[in-house]
Amino acid sequence: MFDILIRNGTIIDGAQTARYQADLAIQGDRIVQIGRLDDHSEAHKVLDAAGQIVAPGFVDVHNHSDGWLLKTHHLTSKTLQGFTTEVIMADGISYAPLTPETATDWIYYLRTLNALRLEEYSGWETLAEYMALLDGANVQNSIPHIPYANLRTLACGWGRQPP
Repeated sequence: MFDILIRNGTIIDGAQTARYQADLAIQGDRIVQIGRLDDHSEAHKVLDAAGQIVAPGFVDVHNHSDGWLLKTHHLTSKTLQGFTTEVIMADGISYAPLTPETATDWIYYLRTLNALRLEEYSGWETLAEYMALLDGANVQNSIPHIPYANLRTLACGWGRQPP
């Protein structure tokens, strides 16, 4: 018995083949079968996807979801569009790495992009600590860039002075 069985969907699988009609079976967090499954296949949950597209999750490679991922555990504005992965820390700016001394400046600087408030800062400093906050707390997969502006402020502050 499958966990989830998606019936009658139009599959677009990213394999550079034409879309096709098929059923899709999921066990745990894995797709275990794609094709015309017999009518006797059973699942805990069956979805009729007739007239719907069934595709792998999309990757948003340029976004400013860093703060929203901390605040919004389902990020439905993305998941309802099919995005399952966020490449975060775009444009060389983010909430990590930082120090207690630079945290206030970064949160203030990024507030219009991410709406994270200073009182929501819980003291993380390293990229690993920040990513640990996201791990399992959100339905999105998160892949970080290393934000160069954060590294520069760690080395020489916010001014124009050389390192």
